[in-house]
Amino acid sequence: MKTILFDYSNEAVLYVGENVPALNQLKFGMVDADTRVLGTETVGYPKISRALLNDQTKHFQITKNNDIKELPLESVNEVYLERRRLARIRSPLIERICYSAWTASCRSITTPWGGFENNIESMLKSCNEETQMWSDPLKEYAFTNNLRPEHAYREIKLQLENANSLKLRIYALLVHLVGKVNLITTEEEAGPLLEEILDRFWRDAWI
Repeated sequence: MKTILFDYSNEAVLYVGENVPALNQLKFGMVDADTRVLGTETVGYPKISRALLNDQTKHFQITKNNDIKELPLESVNEVYLERRRLARIRSPLIERICYSAWTASCRSITTPWGGFENNIESMLKSCNEETQMWSDPLKEYAFTNNLRPEHAYREIKLQLENANSLKLRIYALLVHLVGKVNLITTEEEAGPLLEEILDRFWRDAWI
């Protein structure tokens, strides 16, 4: 899979990556830009790469059927070139933020099943602590762990609240830092911001 950010006015490719969250976060800071995701089966997949786009003398265009062609010379304009320049400056920082958010959120993963927190939350909603009404899954959890149902309920609820609190803290960091990245316009601004990104995820995401 390859993720593509392109200029909506001339369909010129601005960014190539592999991370969908990074693609969308980068798009939020661009005017008149849109996204595509190319699977390995699409005709344009082998025709574009990060290495090719790093060559500032080459310009590519994505077509409606997801093919990649050379951008016509008359479509190479100052507005497009500025958007491509901004994407080149901002994309490494946004990719770092998304990677850091993912690695930090791994601390909340305690089961091999993705999205298991939703199942737990649904199970808890079917219980009522005041009336001592407990779902069968909770009773089984309590029995397996030699707990009274009310104690099992509080234990699971606390685990869920801790996991959700961690994820929300990380998401807040992501939104805050991406917002700052999408305001920078120079390489000189990128260096200090990268240091801030690394520091914030090291310090704040682990509290």
